[in-house]
Amino acid sequence: RASINRIKRRAHLLGLDITAGAMGNNFGHPPDSEVTRQQMEYFRTWLDHFADMGAPAVRVFASKAPPQDATDEQVIANVTANLEQALAYAEKRGVMLGLENHDFVKDIDYLLTIIKAIDSPWLGVIWDSANLAPTANPYADLSRIAPYAIVAQVKVMTRVNDKNTPADFARLVKILREAHYRGYLVFEYEEPEDPYQEIPKYVQELRRLIA
Repeated sequence: RASINRIKRRAHLLGLDITAGAMGNNFGHPPDSEVTRQQMEYFRTWLDHFADMGAPAVRVFASKAPPQDATDEQVIANVTANLEQALAYAEKRGVMLGLENHDFVKDIDYLLTIIKAIDSPWLGVIWDSANLAPTANPYADLSRIAPYAIVAQVKVMTRVNDKNTPADFARLVKILREAHYRGYLVFEYEEPEDPYQEIPKYVQELRRLIA
Protein backbone atom coordinates (compact mmCIF):
# COMPACT_ATOMS: atom_id res chain seq x y z
CA ARG A 1 0.00 0.00 0.00
CA ALA A 2 2.88 2.38 0.75
CA SER A 3 4.28 1.99 -2.78
CA ILE A 4 0.85 2.69 -4.28
CA ASN A 5 0.53 5.85 -2.21
CA ARG A 6 3.95 6.98 -3.39
CA ILE A 7 2.89 6.56 -7.01
CA LYS A 8 -0.35 8.48 -6.39
CA ARG A 9 1.54 11.29 -4.65
CA ARG A 10 4.17 11.47 -7.40
CA ALA A 11 1.54 11.64 -10.14
CA HIS A 12 -0.25 14.48 -8.37
CA LEU A 13 2.92 16.51 -7.90
CA LEU A 14 3.76 16.07 -11.61
CA GLY A 15 0.27 17.12 -12.67
CA LEU A 16 -0.50 13.69 -14.13
CA ASP A 17 -3.91 12.02 -14.10
CA ILE A 18 -4.04 8.28 -13.47
CA THR A 19 -6.55 7.66 -16.24
CA ALA A 20 -6.79 3.85 -16.08
CA GLY A 21 -5.08 0.64 -15.11
CA ALA A 22 -4.60 -2.62 -16.98
CA MET A 23 -4.35 -6.28 -16.14
CA GLY A 24 -3.70 -9.43 -18.16
CA ASN A 25 -6.54 -11.62 -16.91
CA ASN A 26 -8.19 -14.61 -18.61
CA PHE A 27 -11.97 -14.92 -18.20
CA GLY A 28 -12.48 -17.60 -20.84
CA HIS A 29 -12.70 -20.65 -18.57
CA PRO A 30 -15.86 -21.94 -16.86
CA PRO A 31 -16.88 -19.95 -13.76
CA ASP A 32 -16.57 -23.00 -11.49
CA SER A 33 -13.07 -23.98 -12.69
CA GLU A 34 -9.84 -23.75 -10.71
CA VAL A 35 -8.38 -21.54 -13.45
CA THR A 36 -11.18 -19.03 -12.96
CA ARG A 37 -10.84 -19.13 -9.18
CA GLN A 38 -7.19 -18.16 -9.54
CA GLN A 39 -8.03 -15.53 -12.14
CA MET A 40 -10.62 -13.94 -9.87
CA GLU A 41 -8.12 -13.79 -7.04
CA TYR A 42 -5.65 -12.12 -9.40
CA PHE A 43 -8.38 -9.76 -10.62
CA ARG A 44 -9.42 -8.65 -7.13
CA THR A 45 -5.82 -8.08 -6.07
CA TRP A 46 -5.06 -5.77 -8.97
CA LEU A 47 -8.47 -4.12 -8.94
CA ASP A 48 -7.79 -3.15 -5.32
CA HIS A 49 -4.38 -1.75 -6.26
CA PHE A 50 -5.84 0.39 -9.03
CA ALA A 51 -8.77 1.52 -6.89
CA ASP A 52 -6.38 2.58 -4.12
CA MET A 53 -4.37 4.48 -6.74
CA GLY A 54 -7.47 6.35 -7.84
CA ALA A 55 -7.82 4.87 -11.33
CA PRO A 56 -11.41 5.33 -12.55
CA ALA A 57 -11.21 2.46 -15.06
CA VAL A 58 -9.27 -0.78 -15.56
CA ARG A 59 -8.62 -2.65 -18.80
CA VAL A 60 -9.55 -6.33 -18.72
CA PHE A 61 -9.18 -9.03 -21.34
CA ALA A 62 -11.76 -11.57 -22.43
CA SER A 63 -9.55 -14.60 -22.94
CA LYS A 64 -5.96 -14.82 -24.10
CA ALA A 65 -5.98 -18.62 -23.99
CA PRO A 66 -9.48 -20.20 -24.07
CA PRO A 67 -9.92 -23.88 -23.17
CA GLN A 68 -8.79 -25.91 -26.17
CA ASP A 69 -11.95 -28.01 -26.30
CA ALA A 70 -14.39 -25.08 -25.91
CA THR A 71 -16.47 -23.68 -28.74
CA ASP A 72 -16.50 -19.94 -29.33
CA GLU A 73 -20.05 -19.84 -27.97
CA GLN A 74 -18.91 -21.52 -24.75
CA VAL A 75 -16.03 -19.07 -24.37
CA ILE A 76 -18.43 -16.14 -24.86
CA ALA A 77 -20.70 -17.60 -22.17
CA ASN A 78 -17.73 -18.06 -19.80
CA VAL A 79 -16.42 -14.55 -20.35
CA THR A 80 -19.88 -13.08 -19.82
CA ALA A 81 -20.45 -14.96 -16.57
CA ASN A 82 -16.99 -14.16 -15.22
CA LEU A 83 -17.26 -10.51 -16.18
CA GLU A 84 -20.57 -10.21 -14.33
CA GLN A 85 -18.88 -11.58 -11.21
CA ALA A 86 -15.93 -9.23 -11.64
CA LEU A 87 -18.21 -6.24 -12.18
CA ALA A 88 -19.96 -6.81 -8.87
CA TYR A 89 -16.61 -6.38 -7.12
CA ALA A 90 -15.48 -3.49 -9.33
CA GLU A 91 -18.68 -1.55 -8.62
CA LYS A 92 -18.08 -1.83 -4.88
CA ARG A 93 -14.64 -0.28 -5.41
CA GLY A 94 -16.02 2.42 -7.73
CA VAL A 95 -13.98 1.32 -10.76
CA MET A 96 -15.27 0.79 -14.29
CA LEU A 97 -14.10 -2.24 -16.28
CA GLY A 98 -13.19 -1.81 -19.93
CA LEU A 99 -13.14 -4.89 -22.14
CA GLU A 100 -10.46 -4.30 -24.77
CA ASN A 101 -10.90 -5.45 -28.37
CA HIS A 102 -7.97 -7.79 -27.94
CA ASP A 103 -7.24 -11.54 -28.21
CA PHE A 104 -10.54 -13.47 -28.44
CA VAL A 105 -12.66 -10.35 -28.88
CA LYS A 106 -10.70 -8.84 -31.76
CA ASP A 107 -13.78 -10.23 -33.45
CA ILE A 108 -16.09 -7.26 -32.94
CA ASP A 109 -19.21 -9.45 -33.15
CA TYR A 110 -17.96 -11.42 -30.14
CA LEU A 111 -17.10 -8.25 -28.24
CA LEU A 112 -20.52 -6.71 -28.83
CA THR A 113 -22.29 -9.95 -27.90
CA ILE A 114 -20.62 -9.86 -24.49
CA ILE A 115 -21.09 -6.12 -23.93
CA LYS A 116 -24.78 -6.23 -24.85
CA ALA A 117 -25.43 -9.31 -22.69
CA ILE A 118 -24.38 -7.50 -19.50
CA ASP A 119 -26.57 -4.77 -18.07
CA SER A 120 -24.12 -2.73 -16.02
CA PRO A 121 -23.16 0.96 -16.11
CA TRP A 122 -19.74 -0.11 -14.84
CA LEU A 123 -18.80 -1.93 -18.06
CA GLY A 124 -17.51 -0.41 -21.28
CA VAL A 125 -14.92 -0.90 -24.00
CA ILE A 126 -11.25 -0.04 -24.08
CA TRP A 127 -11.26 1.11 -27.70
CA ASP A 128 -7.99 0.14 -29.41
CA SER A 129 -7.53 1.39 -32.96
CA ALA A 130 -5.34 -1.52 -34.09
CA ASN A 131 -6.62 -4.71 -32.42
CA LEU A 132 -9.03 -6.20 -34.93
CA ALA A 133 -9.75 -9.48 -36.65
CA PRO A 134 -8.80 -9.44 -40.36
CA THR A 135 -11.01 -6.92 -42.12
CA ALA A 136 -10.92 -4.73 -45.21
CA ASN A 137 -12.45 -1.84 -43.28
CA PRO A 138 -11.14 -1.47 -39.73
CA TYR A 139 -12.79 1.93 -39.39
CA ALA A 140 -16.25 0.41 -39.82
CA ASP A 141 -15.56 -2.07 -37.00
CA LEU A 142 -14.14 0.67 -34.79
CA SER A 143 -17.26 2.75 -35.37
CA ARG A 144 -19.42 -0.11 -34.08
CA ILE A 145 -17.73 -0.20 -30.69
CA ALA A 146 -16.97 3.52 -30.27
CA PRO A 147 -20.31 4.23 -28.50
CA TYR A 148 -19.21 1.90 -25.69
CA ALA A 149 -15.71 3.39 -25.25
CA ILE A 150 -14.62 4.46 -21.78
CA VAL A 151 -10.93 4.79 -22.74
CA ALA A 152 -9.58 5.16 -26.29
CA GLN A 153 -6.13 4.06 -27.43
CA VAL A 154 -4.70 5.22 -30.75
CA LYS A 155 -1.74 3.59 -32.46
CA VAL A 156 0.38 4.62 -35.43
CA MET A 157 -0.74 1.58 -37.41
CA THR A 158 -4.05 -0.16 -37.92
CA ARG A 159 -4.79 -3.48 -39.63
CA VAL A 160 -6.27 -3.69 -43.14
CA ASN A 161 -6.77 -7.27 -44.36
CA ASP A 162 -4.50 -8.35 -41.50
CA LYS A 163 -1.61 -6.13 -42.65
CA ASN A 164 -0.15 -3.15 -40.85
CA THR A 165 -1.30 0.07 -42.51
CA PRO A 166 -0.65 3.66 -41.39
CA ALA A 167 -3.58 4.83 -39.29
CA ASP A 168 -5.76 7.71 -40.46
CA PHE A 169 -5.72 9.82 -37.30
CA ALA A 170 -8.32 12.24 -38.61
CA ARG A 171 -10.71 9.40 -39.31
CA LEU A 172 -10.14 7.85 -35.88
CA VAL A 173 -10.78 11.13 -34.08
CA LYS A 174 -13.91 11.66 -36.20
CA ILE A 175 -15.24 8.22 -35.20
CA LEU A 176 -14.80 9.01 -31.52
CA ARG A 177 -16.29 12.49 -31.85
CA GLU A 178 -19.37 11.16 -33.67
CA ALA A 179 -19.81 8.60 -30.87
CA HIS A 180 -19.78 11.51 -28.37
CA TYR A 181 -16.68 10.15 -26.65
CA ARG A 182 -15.50 12.64 -24.00
CA GLY A 183 -12.71 10.73 -22.27
CA TYR A 184 -8.95 10.51 -22.59
CA LEU A 185 -7.27 9.70 -25.89
CA VAL A 186 -4.22 7.57 -25.12
CA PHE A 187 -1.40 7.41 -27.66
CA GLU A 188 0.13 3.93 -27.61
CA TYR A 189 3.45 3.73 -29.46
CA GLU A 190 4.78 0.29 -30.47
CA GLU A 191 6.97 1.08 -33.48
CA PRO A 192 10.73 0.30 -33.76
CA GLU A 193 11.81 3.92 -34.33
CA ASP A 194 13.15 6.07 -31.49
CA PRO A 195 10.09 6.95 -29.38
CA TYR A 196 11.71 10.16 -28.08
CA GLN A 197 11.98 11.39 -31.66
CA GLU A 198 8.72 10.06 -33.05
CA ILE A 199 6.13 10.40 -30.28
CA PRO A 200 6.18 14.23 -30.06
CA LYS A 201 5.33 14.48 -33.78
CA TYR A 202 2.35 12.15 -33.52
CA VAL A 203 1.10 13.74 -30.31
CA GLN A 204 1.24 17.18 -31.94
CA GLU A 205 -0.86 15.90 -34.85
CA LEU A 206 -3.42 14.29 -32.52
CA ARG A 207 -3.72 17.45 -30.44
CA ARG A 208 -4.31 19.47 -33.61
CA LEU A 209 -7.07 17.11 -34.72
CA ILE A 210 -8.74 17.07 -31.31
CA ALA A 211 -8.69 20.88 -31.11
